[in-house]
Amino acid sequence: MARGRGAYLIAWRQSQNREAMMRIEGCTFVALDVETANRQRGSICQVGIAAFEDGVLVRDRSWLVNPRARFNSENTRIHGIGIDQVRAAPPWSEVYPELVEELADRLVVSYTLFDYHAMLQACVRAGISPDPLRWLDATSVVRSSWSDVARRGFGLRPMADRLGIEFNHHSAADDARVAGQVLVAAVQASGRTLDHWAGRHSMVLEPESFWSEEQFEPPDEPVNEAPSSAAPPAPVLPSIRQAPGCLIAWVVVVAFCVLVVARSCSQLT
Repeated sequence: MARGRGAYLIAWRQSQNREAMMRIEGCTFVALDVETANRQRGSICQVGIAAFEDGVLVRDRSWLVNPRARFNSENTRIHGIGIDQVRAAPPWSEVYPELVEELADRLVVSYTLFDYHAMLQACVRAGISPDPLRWLDATSVVRSSWSDVARRGFGLRPMADRLGIEFNHHSAADDARVAGQVLVAAVQASGRTLDHWAGRHSMVLEPESFWSEEQFEPPDEPVNEAPSSAAPPAPVLPSIRQAPGCLIAWVVVVAFCVLVVARSCSQLT
């Protein structure tokens, strides 16, 4: 039930004037976004939220987090956060209780489930039992509301450009705000209510359902730890199970030996 792109874009831009914005009753939620220090999802270094009531942004907020992990240069290039920015910041174990106060009894929205899993893994790494929060992936609503982005083109930046929303991409609070605004636009375009979409696509944060200790990568080295002076471990030769190439070589050798023995036996007879 998607509107034409041009007509909807004009309507959305006009709605940016808060006084003129049509409130959407029941479209109340908190959008959340995280930035990470490295490829491990649990290495959260910034988290931002944007609270919406009846489709209107009422507040936003962000926290810097000391991930107690190494920063990957590529991640820092993307979001601009490095060790110097978080050295004095609190760890996730101290930020999480304050964050949950903002999320309690609200529908939590993220743009894809990356943030969902990042928050889950950060809690497990910090030894925290996550609260059973109800989550909705905004992209599921976006992809259902506009048929032309059902398969591709539904990223946060393309959708913000489509709707004429300006923002500082990869700043957690800004990304959370835009994720919420895009969701509100998608709910408007669909002609459905947020409760309808939440009933179809939302889930509850349940660590036991998604993660076990065996699924985690080895923990990151803590921030500020001096490099170890110990000699590097001796290289370990791969076993046959670890190296398929070795297995093939062994099969070839054994087959060759069997062939030689068979020929020798045939000559003796």
